[in-house]
Amino acid sequence: MLRELLARRLVIVTGKGGVGKSTIATALALLASRQKRTLLVELEAQRSIARFFGKPPAGYEAAEVAPNLSLINITGPEAIRDYLQLIVPVGLLVEKITAHPLYRYFTEAAPGIKELLTFGKIWKLEDEKHRHRPLYDLIVVDGFPTGQALNMFRSPIEVCETLKVGPIASKARHLVDLMRDAEKTAFLLATLPEEMPVAESIELYRTLTRDIRIAYAGIAVNAILPKRFRRENLGRGGEIQRAVGEAFREIGAGDSHVVHAYRAAHEEMRWRLTHEHYLKRLASELPGPFLHLPFVFKSDGGGELVERIAAVMAGEIAVPLRAAR
Repeated sequence: MLRELLARRLVIVTGKGGVGKSTIATALALLASRQKRTLLVELEAQRSIARFFGKPPAGYEAAEVAPNLSLINITGPEAIRDYLQLIVPVGLLVEKITAHPLYRYFTEAAPGIKELLTFGKIWKLEDEKHRHRPLYDLIVVDGFPTGQALNMFRSPIEVCETLKVGPIASKARHLVDLMRDAEKTAFLLATLPEEMPVAESIELYRTLTRDIRIAYAGIAVNAILPKRFRRENLGRGGEIQRAVGEAFREIGAGDSHVVHAYRAAHEEMRWRLTHEHYLKRLASELPGPFLHLPFVFKSDGGGELVERIAAVMAGEIAVPLRAAR
């Protein structure tokens, strides 16, 4: 799965908020950086991915956070200012435009402009060259959650429908072509094996593939509990609790330890069955490939977590990627 995914130029990770999307995008970029010059893009970040690497929050200029891996935070206002600097020849005039009271009103009210130029900035980075070759082999975008992501993907299409001529219309048409170039661009869904994230992922897949027509790279299902107990054991509570009690008493543990241990095991079994149910639903309603990522019981919540997820992802790669030069 990942070998084909990382062969593209742009991978956008998206899904319902709170499913571990940023962790998945970061782990993917970290893994890719071992063989490719990689840029990780965060959008309007409130908590910067830089924390995973012990670095200060990212800004609008790309900065290296690990060997072969750079990070940038793109915000709508900065993307608009960036575009104005391209089309307005005098820097002082750009400052006057952005300082005008009507500027913020226009950028907030104009349909799709902020999202369009945010997307445009990503493609500008994709097009950057160093010594006649792409500056980055791969760009991984920690995309917006579902609703905002759809707004961003739809923005160039809607601008094309609204504006027929002019520099913004031309830019929008170019972005639509690039967005729908399956050899260059793909989206990776991120989800949890739970009811709401799964339902939202299925709907998002249908919208992105049928309406917006972006290539689908697969789905990463995060935080899956391990299968440590058998389904039939759920109905044998008393028997199991007695067996656990005997084992605990042999080592001098009290009955309270037995009860807590059994309850924890029972709860984990119940959640594992829930996860299995939603994994089956995903498999029945979405095409693969599927990337199953484990629930991490203990980590520092930062670099260690990302490293562990990247290690799981590494097992999906059968053929080494070419080395960056």
